[in-house]
Amino acid sequence: NGIKRRKQNMLADLVMRPVQLNDAAALAEIYNYYIKNTTITFEVTEVTADEMRQRIVEITAHHPYWVLEHKGKVIAYCYVHPWRTRAAFLHTKELSVYIDHDYCHQGIGTDFVGRIIELCRLLRYHVLIACVTSENETSMRFHERLGFRHVAHYDEVGWKFDHWIGLDDYQLTL
Repeated sequence: NGIKRRKQNMLADLVMRPVQLNDAAALAEIYNYYIKNTTITFEVTEVTADEMRQRIVEITAHHPYWVLEHKGKVIAYCYVHPWRTRAAFLHTKELSVYIDHDYCHQGIGTDFVGRIIELCRLLRYHVLIACVTSENETSMRFHERLGFRHVAHYDEVGWKFDHWIGLDDYQLTL
């Protein structure tokens, strides 16, 4: 089957590695698509490469941040960061993942995020939280396939594209 062969070839060309500061422009490009075109993120203003670089510095100081490359092009990124700032929440982290929209629905996210989850287990985190906008059913199903369970829903907490949007939290106990 040609489709299956192409998918296997693409998966063979993927490289997962820690983020580098010079990835900032590629990450901003991936993220800005979602800011401009979707309610997947509640951000409403595009980020610059410099802003993304600063975010990378802040997150990598204490937490894992990885990218996925296809033939040298960054096509996805995933990181964990504090879920809440109180000391009692030290072992609970929020997981965020963004995949270049041209590479979505090709099966790359499951393996990529699965590896990040395993890394989080090795780092002895206890819980991962994924915050998903209520209009993002694809992400809800994605996280459920990875073992996350729906634990909270908040109605109308974000305003974007002239309407109110809810937020859903998914939890994975490691």
